[in-house]
Amino acid sequence: MESVEAALQAIDEEWAAQFTAPEAARLAAEAACRSGDPAGEPFARLLRLMIRLRQDGDAEAAAELAWLRRHIPPLGSPAASLRLAVLEVMAEPDRAGRQVRLDELAESLRRHGGWVGPLDRALAANLLGVWRTHHGDDLSGLRYLYRALEEAREAAVPQMAVMVHGNLGGLQRERGNLLEAKQLLEEGLTLALESATPAVAATLAALLGGVCIDLGQFDEGCKHFLPHLWDAEGGAAHLHGLPLGALLCALAGRKAEARVYLDQALAALPEGRDRLSHLARLHAAWAEALLMREDDPAAALAAVERALALLGRRPDGNVTLHLLPLAAELHAAAGRHREAYELAARHIRLARERTEAARWTAQLTLSVRLELEQLSHRTKLARLDEPADSARLDGLHAELREREQEIAALRRQLAEQAIRDPLTGLFNHRYLEESLTQALRRAERGGEPLGVVMLDLDHFQEINDRLGHSAGDRLLVELAQLLARSLRGSDVAARCGGGVFCLMLPNTPASAVAAKVERLRRSFTALAISTEFGMQRGFDFSAGVVAYPEAACSPALLLGMAERALFQAKQLGRGRVVWREGEIDEALGEKFL
Repeated sequence: MESVEAALQAIDEEWAAQFTAPEAARLAAEAACRSGDPAGEPFARLLRLMIRLRQDGDAEAAAELAWLRRHIPPLGSPAASLRLAVLEVMAEPDRAGRQVRLDELAESLRRHGGWVGPLDRALAANLLGVWRTHHGDDLSGLRYLYRALEEAREAAVPQMAVMVHGNLGGLQRERGNLLEAKQLLEEGLTLALESATPAVAATLAALLGGVCIDLGQFDEGCKHFLPHLWDAEGGAAHLHGLPLGALLCALAGRKAEARVYLDQALAALPEGRDRLSHLARLHAAWAEALLMREDDPAAALAAVERALALLGRRPDGNVTLHLLPLAAELHAAAGRHREAYELAARHIRLARERTEAARWTAQLTLSVRLELEQLSHRTKLARLDEPADSARLDGLHAELREREQEIAALRRQLAEQAIRDPLTGLFNHRYLEESLTQALRRAERGGEPLGVVMLDLDHFQEINDRLGHSAGDRLLVELAQLLARSLRGSDVAARCGGGVFCLMLPNTPASAVAAKVERLRRSFTALAISTEFGMQRGFDFSAGVVAYPEAACSPALLLGMAERALFQAKQLGRGRVVWREGEIDEALGEKFL
């Protein structure tokens, strides 16, 4: 047993060095494999196979694993057993087989976790977290990934922590929890820069740039990503990054830079089927559409359609949310109003779905953090050398209570955020739908009218492009405040995404609602906002008004009719309110709910 422990201690430095100096660790493992030490060879082979699998895979992994399965159990080493379980998952090509291996790894971590170091626990938990979420088990996956983050910090191996930050940040972005994703990726990028791992830093910077796009923080995305686009000699560090650089600059209004990056990207656009090549083509098509929108709308529309087709093969809800309104705008400019309406309706539905997914993920994240805080507290108590030390015990209990209070406050904040639009402070579409269902029931019981308004800022995308997204945000806030000031206590105003807002006015007939909205529209047209180009005026919106019982008999139908009336207002020239049933063109055909 002493020889096994000595062999483990001898290889542990190289086991950690696989993250900082993988080539040196590989050479040390190769030398240990040839040393003839029967206790040391299994540990060295574990390390050698780990490095091969992490780098390029290993065609001989099956044979190597077979050897390790024979030689690891007799050692009786918890660390060796856990490392073997990790390698079994990494080398398993079959989905069903991987699920079995993951269950075995989870059991191995449960049995051996208390006997191994934090780095081994971090490796196992990270792998379990990545694959559990990949297989659809977000709760279990988040538990493992946040545990991996804590273990990596305790292990004091920054490169391991960077890996977990990247995995967690990527997952939170996919689920729409963008602020958490941004924080994780910023922390990971800082660690990567401090630990001098430029390739990893570039990868995290690209992920962070994508999150900044999702949040509409384009200048910040440029600041994070563009410095990592070039190598020490001033050349492109990797061709996959050029399209993202072009996209970020195009979104930030830096069109000259964007064209330079895009020309370089298109000259050598990767054609592979891997994820990075797919992203490069997607970003290039998106950037091309933005840059050609004014000069050649037909070519811009073709580029958007290519991007949407790419998303059909590898879906990304965050990117789709940006492309759908752009595609709708280009279709409308080309006179294809039916297609524009379908895309706009699809955008609204997707925005609702993404909001709900983000809310659910944020709640899971808070639950997982609370669990980990409680586990950490119990672990600290178990490690006390003198349980009678009441002062230290009181300190630990006070620390736990403080953490629980912080998380309880976050839960309350999250409950409020779940029904509010973060920019304007108005309710979101999810809350509107719930309120509309209840209000419609009351209207049916009392025989009262119920007015619903769908309104959309005219030329909102053009405003963002011409004046900047910060001016667009201010305009949204001004409109939201105008709407909020006009409401009665029973009315509801919600932002549905982009420049689209919805109002619900109980006990108000359509004619009165339309008159109210027209007054609001005229007030809005008189509004002026301060921008970097000076004071700007002349903004307007279009609106569609319907009311129960004249229109529809369910919340979905009411909203669908309001969307249809809004679309008709756009077709009639914008800057107007459509409300009478006769004004809605029945040739529009079936509604898109």
